[in-house]
Amino acid sequence: MGVLLQMPTFWFGAVIFLLSQFGRFCELSAASRTTLFVRSNIFSQLKPRDLTDSRTFASALFVFLLVSAFGYLLLCLVPPSVISGWLTITNTPVGNFAPADMSSYPLFVSAALIGLTQPIPGFDKIANLQKEVFHQWIGVPERVVGTAAYFAVQILARRSDQGLTAEINRLVSDRWTEEIGAFADVTFYVDHIKRVELDSENALVEVKKGSVREKKFVIQDLIFAACVAAVKREGGRALEKLAEALDVKMPPRIPTRMSRVSSGILLAMFCSVFLWFFLPLTGIREFVEAAVGPSNPVLWPTTLYFSGTYVLTNFVPTILGTLILLLAITQRKKPRKLLVPEILDRYATTILGIALLVICYDYLEALVERSASTVRYQDTAGIFFATRIPFFAFHSLIAALAAAVLLVYTVRGDLRDTPAKICAWGMGLVVSLGILSYFYAEARLQYHLGVTSRDFVVAVVLLNALSALVSFAIASLALRRSAEPAPSAMPSAAPTVGS
Repeated sequence: MGVLLQMPTFWFGAVIFLLSQFGRFCELSAASRTTLFVRSNIFSQLKPRDLTDSRTFASALFVFLLVSAFGYLLLCLVPPSVISGWLTITNTPVGNFAPADMSSYPLFVSAALIGLTQPIPGFDKIANLQKEVFHQWIGVPERVVGTAAYFAVQILARRSDQGLTAEINRLVSDRWTEEIGAFADVTFYVDHIKRVELDSENALVEVKKGSVREKKFVIQDLIFAACVAAVKREGGRALEKLAEALDVKMPPRIPTRMSRVSSGILLAMFCSVFLWFFLPLTGIREFVEAAVGPSNPVLWPTTLYFSGTYVLTNFVPTILGTLILLLAITQRKKPRKLLVPEILDRYATTILGIALLVICYDYLEALVERSASTVRYQDTAGIFFATRIPFFAFHSLIAALAAAVLLVYTVRGDLRDTPAKICAWGMGLVVSLGILSYFYAEARLQYHLGVTSRDFVVAVVLLNALSALVSFAIASLALRRSAEPAPSAMPSAAPTVGS
């Protein structure tokens, strides 16, 4: 990693990629533009920063660029290590894979992510997918569009066909502009009225003569403009003030899949970094040695490198499996009480996918560790993969078990309707993963490593038990977000011109 950070091409590629990501984040996707365009051709020119407040936009942009930089670093660091490990286990000379000869690799990664080259089909879609996830996280543009549609349906429902003209007169009046001036961007709203030529008496007369359908579109358009103006000024909280001014109700919040796990992701990141620095502490190592006795050899992580390896191997896989599971679970309005076998059967493919993903993850990590080893590998690549598959398959059972338990816990609300049941599920998950990881650690020591280091067992069991606890907390946070009241049916937008 030190060699990589010293490469000028790495930093040049990082700057180019982050500039591209900055521009990408500040543009709406084609689907979002289509959503805005059918409302009004004027709003097709809106940017994401126009659909949320500046603080939310800046915070999301900062996290977006931070994640982009971390992903770029991983793509520049991990693939060469994996290739180097592969060359090592195949006894291929690694002279042609020297760091100096890889100086152009960061530029290749940057160009592939930007989309300037297509050696790997769909590789540039990763950055676009990341943008879509972050836009969905802050509700761009769905929150403003959905709220405006909800407001419009309520207003049109309470107005007769003869009262539509009065509603239009109200929305273009100076009194209305003054009323929303306390929380909305009045300049934007007034400019829009001028663009659609509703600031003159002649234009209003033409609107009054128009059909009911056209009047509904004008009202819908003005309400959407008011929503955008409110959000531009004070963010999403201004929509509540606008709802009060319009004398309508706010739409019930429907948490997205990403919003359900966003708090869990932050919790997992915090715990991972904490454990990374916590394990190598001298006091912790001495406490473990006093508890289980001296080990020979000492396998407790004593450096940040080995501590990071332990965390990535025994803590992260279960967390990733939990996040994948929560994103895969679909929320039903009135779920039927399912039996446990029915639940497991419905999501069997997801659980199997998590297990296979952990196996692939373990092999990639093994190749990275092999590339960092200075000991010459004596066996063949076939033996390398064959001798590790039993242990990696056993290891994948830990994440699969956690996913299965949390799946039933999440879907069956009657199994967590009291605090005692919730605590029982949490403790049961921790104990189950602790026992399974104990047998996994013993198997690795006896059949793979050939040593009897008790500190290794303690480290593996501790990290897996903590991963169970954190996974349970992530699932509980997701359930709390999902428990917010959901509407029975989201009102559809008023008909638009040409539909």
